[in-house]
Amino acid sequence: MYFKQNYLSMLIDVLLCYFVQISSNLLFQDLIISKFKKMRTAKALLLFLFLAPSMLQSLAQNNQLPPVIDRELFFGDPEISGARLSPDGKFMSFIRSYKGTRNIWIKKSEEPFTAAKPVTADSLRPIRNYFWSRDGKYILYAQDKGGDENFNILCS
Repeated sequence: MYFKQNYLSMLIDVLLCYFVQISSNLLFQDLIISKFKKMRTAKALLLFLFLAPSMLQSLAQNNQLPPVIDRELFFGDPEISGARLSPDGKFMSFIRSYKGTRNIWIKKSEEPFTAAKPVTADSLRPIRNYFWSRDGKYILYAQDKGGDENFNILCS
């Protein structure tokens, strides 16, 4: 029973802090703080559930909601992915778009990314994965042709 009361009290404190933080009306903040400090029980939780819709509605009317994050940031191709060092550490390879399709690029370890050169130039199917050969002379990658999911290991 003691654990449940402490858990409820902690939950109420977290909710109080959240709504005080997002509320821009100082009088409303003082009202919430005074009410929560006096009750500290399930009644406070019920008060919160009663006040939450009106607070969210007032925030929406004041245009204080955060901006919508562009879907491309989550689901689009990354600028650079899958970076790997060669076995001797002299070169760095990575996947970046080349002519609209993901391809393998390579650069010397100390050079900037702008000095990188594409190793592959596939314009139909993106390269998903690759690895260095043990001696570091070749880059091997799996690629299917025509989307038939019949992967071949190729070398650059």
